[in-house]
Amino acid sequence: MNSGDIIASRYVLERPLAKGGMGAVWVARHLELDALVALKVMAPEHADTFFARDRFQREARACAQIQHPNVVAVHDYGVADDVPFLVMELLQGEDLQTCLAREKRLSLPAAIAVILPVCKGLRRAHELGIIHRDIKPSNVFLARQGDDTLVKILDFGVARITHEVSGQTTHTGVLLGSPSYMSPEQARGRRVDHRSDLWSLAVVLYECLTGRLPFGARALGDLLIELCTEPVPPPTTITPDLPAVVDAFFTRALARTPDDRFQSAEAFAEALASLRSGMPNLTIGPPDVRERDPSMPEVSLSQTPPPTFSPTAPGVATTIGLSRPRAAKLALGIAAPVVLGLGALAAYGLSSPAEPLETAVAAPADPISSRPPESPAPTASVSPTPAPSATPTTPESTPSAAPPPVASAETPPNRARRAPVKRPSPPPPVPSRDPTFGF
Repeated sequence: MNSGDIIASRYVLERPLAKGGMGAVWVARHLELDALVALKVMAPEHADTFFARDRFQREARACAQIQHPNVVAVHDYGVADDVPFLVMELLQGEDLQTCLAREKRLSLPAAIAVILPVCKGLRRAHELGIIHRDIKPSNVFLARQGDDTLVKILDFGVARITHEVSGQTTHTGVLLGSPSYMSPEQARGRRVDHRSDLWSLAVVLYECLTGRLPFGARALGDLLIELCTEPVPPPTTITPDLPAVVDAFFTRALARTPDDRFQSAEAFAEALASLRSGMPNLTIGPPDVRERDPSMPEVSLSQTPPPTFSPTAPGVATTIGLSRPRAAKLALGIAAPVVLGLGALAAYGLSSPAEPLETAVAAPADPISSRPPESPAPTASVSPTPAPSATPTTPESTPSAAPPPVASAETPPNRARRAPVKRPSPPPPVPSRDPTFGF
């Protein structure tokens, strides 16, 4: 292939853009639309192999089905002069591998800003049953669009499309992908699912934050052994300025058992977003054995609802701890007036006999005391003359009749001294007594 060659009668090659073992990428111009595109042409020496042709077709088919802003767009696919070609959108910028070679490593916010769009693109691919199987820095492109940077996923050449039976040339035991970024199950040649892409994405993030890979063996055999058996060094031991919660994130993201990892690209992205906001997500811890529905929100331990109790009417407390203070206040509000009322009644009952007695006796005592002591008034009080008036009050007058003889036997000074307290009166006190209480 040379500059000026025309492919499929509509694309003219202008300059080479990149070259690999399977072929080359050229900047080409669409003759009718006068638009620049990226044209990927298979190397002639591989054009006759079924695997290479199937890889081109798989990449074109996968990208055409995804149609996501974070996945490179494919415009055309065909065969010209028995050589397959693939037409994609032309991107301006650099891939993540070139960026890391220059910057060595990225800050946590910058790394998250790169990985989050990849999560979005992978989520769309996984929803369509497409597994990339080769996520690595060289397949993550940082495209410049004016003043913005748009992250794009490249190269679905080894992707696995789970809903298609035809065109699947890979079988168990075949090693596909880049060993440094592949998952343990992929390294063992086993069938993989979308969680293998999430492992590879975690390795890319690890490299962005630490400037190195979690497994650094150079020989392929040693690398595969490390990948399947050796523990992952915590990122904070390499980059101490990272927050400690990053270690917990990678403990789950790089779990060797797929069931222990993040179960979806959405869950992976949510955990990343929590790292960026400084609020670690509880889903970083050990996951449930069963896969959680990504549409359901995560619930922290602090949001766990209290134990349920028997339903009650609206407005009624449902726990003992809540009803006890209200019951105590209600009882106190009822008991206090009752106690005060009973106390007032008791005080009234104790004080009422003395006060009426003193008043009733003292009222006639003044005129009696004004009489001479020698008057026959005491004698008249026991004479039978007032008997008719005493007849209706015989039960009440009986106890009061006993004191008069004693009083008459006493000396006048003693009688005068006791008169204000207990001295009975002649007939006038009888109508003043209260028949209810008997005083």
